[in-house]
Amino acid sequence: MGSYNIRYGILQLGTTTNKETINEEIGTRPQPPSRKRKATEEQSQLLKKYCDNEITITEMTQYDNIFVMRNLSRIQQLKSYITKDRSSTTDLYLIIGHPGIGKTTFAITLSKNYYIKTANTEKWWDGYEQQELVILDDFYGWLQPTEIFNLADSKSHLVQIKGGLVKFTSKAIVITSNKIPEQWWKRRTVMKYDMCAFDRRVNMTWKKIAQQKSQHDVEKISSTEESP
Repeated sequence: MGSYNIRYGILQLGTTTNKETINEEIGTRPQPPSRKRKATEEQSQLLKKYCDNEITITEMTQYDNIFVMRNLSRIQQLKSYITKDRSSTTDLYLIIGHPGIGKTTFAITLSKNYYIKTANTEKWWDGYEQQELVILDDFYGWLQPTEIFNLADSKSHLVQIKGGLVKFTSKAIVITSNKIPEQWWKRRTVMKYDMCAFDRRVNMTWKKIAQQKSQHDVEKISSTEESP
């Protein structure tokens, strides 16, 4: 009779007389633990870069999409937990002007690290990752004055993403709009809040106007109007 022992994928067959032993490998050997350790170290480096705002969650996905997909909510919670509260007041700037004159184009030139929030996102801040600049684009009152006050402040503030809350720590906010602040909300809302307090929070207001027509264009228009 023979004896059978299977260890780590090696089938050993031996006779009772121990005169011969046949080794046959079946299956696959376990992966060396060093590979797993290397992957863990790389993921730790990615987490550190993400938490330090050196990369975005999109860039992190390009490095290791499976890791991000499996742990997205926990990754975001970790960053929110270790991110320090802002220690200074978030600056507030306004860009007021007619549609189509380049207000948003001008706003995004102010920083390479920006986040754009529009009316269709409603209360959600998905994609917000503590970018340096936040642009409230084409604003006409879809955030209440109290929320604007909280954003343009120095106190700790949380914004809502799907699945949780994240700290708001941006250094500046730019609001682009076709209207002046007194026209953003209904009259009863404006009367309820102290708009003078709002004005005091505004660091600077740009009133952007369309480029004036050249003298050639003016002469061309004049000649057209004079012709029968």
